[in-house]
Amino acid sequence: MALMRCFTSPGGLGALALLAAACSGDSKDETVSAPTQTPEIVVQRPRLNYCPPGVGDEICDFAAAAEGRVQQSDAASLVGAGGPLDNATGRDALSAAIAAALPVSEAHPRTLRSITCPMVRVPPPEPNCTAKFGLVFATISEKEIDAGPIGILVLVFERAASGPRLTTHGIPEGPGRLYVIFGPRTTGGEVPGSDINGPGLGHGVYPVEVLAPGEEPYAPGAAEIIDGVEVRPLRIGGDTTLPDDVVVYLGPAPWAADSFAVLLWREYRGPDGAIRRDDLFGNAIAQHGPLGITAWAADEKFNDITLTACQEGACRGIGVGGWAGEFNVFRSIDGGITWTAAGRVPAMAFPKAVTGDGVIFGQYLARDVNERPVYRFFLHPSGREVTPPAPNTEPRSVPGLGVVWEPTYLGRSIGIEPSYDSAGNQLAGLFAWKLQARIAARFENGGIFASWTYTPDRPSDPHPAMNYIGRVEPSGHPSAIYSNETTLNWIGPFALGHRYLIGNAEVKPKPDSQIPFDVPAVLIDLATGFVSPLRELNAGLPPQLQPFVRGAVPGRVARISNSTTCLNVREQATTTSASLGCYRDGVLLFERGETTTVSGVTWVAVTPPGGKPGWASAEFLERRAD
Repeated sequence: MALMRCFTSPGGLGALALLAAACSGDSKDETVSAPTQTPEIVVQRPRLNYCPPGVGDEICDFAAAAEGRVQQSDAASLVGAGGPLDNATGRDALSAAIAAALPVSEAHPRTLRSITCPMVRVPPPEPNCTAKFGLVFATISEKEIDAGPIGILVLVFERAASGPRLTTHGIPEGPGRLYVIFGPRTTGGEVPGSDINGPGLGHGVYPVEVLAPGEEPYAPGAAEIIDGVEVRPLRIGGDTTLPDDVVVYLGPAPWAADSFAVLLWREYRGPDGAIRRDDLFGNAIAQHGPLGITAWAADEKFNDITLTACQEGACRGIGVGGWAGEFNVFRSIDGGITWTAAGRVPAMAFPKAVTGDGVIFGQYLARDVNERPVYRFFLHPSGREVTPPAPNTEPRSVPGLGVVWEPTYLGRSIGIEPSYDSAGNQLAGLFAWKLQARIAARFENGGIFASWTYTPDRPSDPHPAMNYIGRVEPSGHPSAIYSNETTLNWIGPFALGHRYLIGNAEVKPKPDSQIPFDVPAVLIDLATGFVSPLRELNAGLPPQLQPFVRGAVPGRVARISNSTTCLNVREQATTTSASLGCYRDGVLLFERGETTTVSGVTWVAVTPPGGKPGWASAEFLERRAD
């Protein structure tokens, strides 16, 4: 028997009796098995590939049916009984809008592309379709978004007891055209030409599609298997404390802001067990005067740090995040304690990665047709041009791996794009199906920690927008993968050995919170699957600033103190041994787990910034007791 595709009326969503009535009569899709038998009518109800969370089955059923009505220009069924457009004028205007915005074409049919929901202030803000929702129809794809002024139409409905009622319709313009097709799914944005926008918050967009007859919708909830490994969900645990043997680097900033002060703090446990905080950029300002810091980059150990600053006489601001003239460059090779002037670079050139040959800068030039930033890369101080291994990639320092060239992310790309090592070789074998990898660290045995983002191959891919963390063995196959909770998004993470990672996680704020965002630093335990907030790193921060983790280096440290001028780190545990360097107070030395006493002097085995392993006198070190 041939399957019929019929559509419900606005006032009877999901009612089988009305479906059967609508499909009876003159339908040519109905087949009678025998003249003497009662015809068996099989109704294939239009369905979506998935029903977005929070939208609800009623709206999803209505949205699936609405595609057919738009294809048929059925204005009477779309406006809804008793709605503001349920009159001759309203129906005629809707018919004209459909004809004008969605011209009939066999190659480009009228297709449902997304459901939009207004954002509401339920900290954090989230989409809510309880009172109103929008349906986006198009005859063009996201790749044809600039082909002309037509091809997209937004219909906005309010929910009533009698069913959805059309309140307005409009044709988006400019950036809104791509946004209403693609998303993002759960952050606010305007819908040009409609009144769906929330009170200053905009809406969320859920790309969807109507299934062909016989197709089964996506069924969430089953355990996910990736490369033979079952994905385990991470869970928010109780508050915890920073491990003893780690130095974490923070860049406090607002969670949602166009611009903010650039900070870099170094935090670790001092000899008394309390958290010690060092303001590294404060050191630069104390030594060189006021600095309008624009960007910075560091090597994987945070020994070699370069920053750029917009200073009076060389540079001027021309808007939010925009500058003209030249940036002054400052460099520290002792972990941010002493800073030296290191020349200038053109304004809008930002340090991206520190290498043995110099610092790779990316000079912002423009945005391409897909709104990705276009950079010119060069080494500082030589000025030598650096050619990326592939378009739309930029460099980043990765512990244990050096410089990696990764895709420039916009959060709305379709399809996986590879990463490359410093030699331009594609990092193959580090990617699971549809997962875009971002490497956190590589270990001595070749295994890695990585974070992944699920990358759809089309906007309406029903797989939820998920983040993952996992461990990949030297063979290239994952041995452990963890997924986030629906409310959990993280920044980072950074590896602390083979079990722990540190980063940030967005969690629901407490009901009495002063701000709608809570993004604490967190310790991620891959053995237990718990994500535990490190609330002690919020100490001294105003509520609007979050303690964003910018990097972490595992290992026990000793801090140079009371050295008068500087402390020599020597090749051997003796005052007559050659010096590997003389380091000022405040510099951190990583301990190697050994002490010895020679001629009454206690020596500690250490590794200084950028130096070879050596020995330092314990007399001038602040260190934890053994």
